[in-house]
Amino acid sequence: MIQFTHKAIAQVKRIKEQQQIREPYLRIGVKKGGCSGLSYTMFFEKDCQESDQVFECDGLQVVIDGRSLHFITGAVIDFKEDLEGSGFVFKNPNVRSSCGCGKSFTA
Repeated sequence: MIQFTHKAIAQVKRIKEQQQIREPYLRIGVKKGGCSGLSYTMFFEKDCQESDQVFECDGLQVVIDGRSLHFITGAVIDFKEDLEGSGFVFKNPNVRSSCGCGKSFTA
């Protein structure tokens, strides 16, 4: 499916704790948008659907819908902090091209 680095897992848990988020699932997905056609989504959610893939990653319950799974299977999610800012980074082997800002991609 997908993998999370230790830094990404720690950051998700930190956000969940700091913002007192009670939703049990972290939903990872892909939506149409951006200059290259597709962009990533990541948010906490209360419920999952029957068609979702659910897996556990170091205590996180991660949910991915079937359509998104097609585009992100094999991806590694990392968290970076540097002088340019901080944020989650998707290292996705399915990407054929991405836009200059790195916020969207084509698969």
